[in-house]
Amino acid sequence: MLTTTTATVKFTLPMTPEQTACSMNIEEGLKTFWNVVEHMQYAADRHQPIHQVEETIFRNLLVIGRWLLRAFLDMAGTGDVGPTLTIAGDSATDADRKLPRLDQPRTRPYLSIFDEIDIERTCYGHDRVEAAPLDARLHLPQRQYSYLLQQWLGSFVVDDAHAEAIRKLGTILGLEITVRASEDLNREQASDVEVFQDRLPVPDAAAEGPALGGDGRL
Repeated sequence: MLTTTTATVKFTLPMTPEQTACSMNIEEGLKTFWNVVEHMQYAADRHQPIHQVEETIFRNLLVIGRWLLRAFLDMAGTGDVGPTLTIAGDSATDADRKLPRLDQPRTRPYLSIFDEIDIERTCYGHDRVEAAPLDARLHLPQRQYSYLLQQWLGSFVVDDAHAEAIRKLGTILGLEITVRASEDLNREQASDVEVFQDRLPVPDAAAEGPALGGDGRL
């Protein structure tokens, strides 16, 4: 019979709201972990097939990952840099601008490989969101789809149609992505490659070798 001890996350008192939320999320992740350990003992006692145990462990690892990602966001804070935020002008001749902090934080959805998470950010602007320091600090994507999820989806799209790629990825991660979103992401990634190639320096013509060898072969 397994005996488990509940691990707790301790901070120096007094705890901030962010630390309290972080501690709660980590503890939820630990509870899930110990539930998995108990299930493994249960499965072993009843001689359950290993592939069933394997899937149970994997599904719960995704749950643990979601709790830990939420804890990471609590540690990161909301990106509050004070009452105002100074941003550079659009060009070298434009003066810097000071943006006031908006009254209420704004949330944006973030679809990670562990499922969707809402990210709360302190934003700045004149009656609308013009800047969110946390977005830049965390390198958040323009769309809600995490860069890692985009990378994995892109690797499936290379060999399959978008609908089939989404089905395969959904089978593994349990996520729902529309075909339209997959197509848009694929186009955006392709346009990023073109921009990158356009910015590459032009090779020095004098340093270039002949396209064909002396025998006329490539």
